[in-house]
Amino acid sequence: MFSKRSRYYKLNNVVTTDKEGFVWESKALRTLPEVGSRFQHTLESGDRLDHLAYKYYRQSLHWWRICDANPEYLSPRELLGQDLQRLVEFTIRWSGYNAPWHSLYHELVSLIGVNEVIKGTQSFIESETVFDEAGFLFDIASARQTELDDAVRTQILSPALDVALQAEGLILIGELRFIKPAETLWQICAPGQEAAYRFRYDATADVINVFEAVVEHTWIFSVQFNSGNVSEDQLIDQIESLGFQVTDSGRRERIGKPILIPPRFTG
Repeated sequence: MFSKRSRYYKLNNVVTTDKEGFVWESKALRTLPEVGSRFQHTLESGDRLDHLAYKYYRQSLHWWRICDANPEYLSPRELLGQDLQRLVEFTIRWSGYNAPWHSLYHELVSLIGVNEVIKGTQSFIESETVFDEAGFLFDIASARQTELDDAVRTQILSPALDVALQAEGLILIGELRFIKPAETLWQICAPGQEAAYRFRYDATADVINVFEAVVEHTWIFSVQFNSGNVSEDQLIDQIESLGFQVTDSGRRERIGKPILIPPRFTG
């Protein structure tokens, strides 16, 4: 039985028979009404739907009208940002190559309470920054610029250039990546060695300076979790236990965000 104030009161009764032959009487499915109003309320800390309903309708039991107007939220607590489900965005940093990304993902999803590890907003966001401060290594002849250009074009280290670098003690192994960030600047990344090397032409001395470079990767991702089982601090501890540095984190708060307030007589 529903009271006359209930949104289910005027719905038709439906009689169904289940597979075991039992007859059940229930209400028909209620279709959400279309909301034509564009009036919005900005959520504040401590807001309650019954209080908002009284504020706008002078009837606290009509809080369900506000829920109807915001169907993207599956529960009243989610609408107010008070549910146990959290979505926290993390920015993490790793210096060098061979970061244990797969281990990080599996460690996080194995935690009780973690529902999903989401790659950024729509995609996993990665940026790479290269620093030369690791130090100067040696010089090579300026004539090697052509060979460096060929390496960028073919993604292959020529035997002649390889021998010249080995003679200076630089042995490059594994899958190499060649790029040319500037006109007189070349870079060889050697993920297997967790290093990067920069070749910068010095016009004054007419030589190519070779530097060992520091490479920093920054990744942004989000974790959806139940705060009743695991906390944001526990997630940070788990991330940093694998050698990553958490540079920023923050929950996507509902406070300060708008919710739609429909007209009083809708549906």
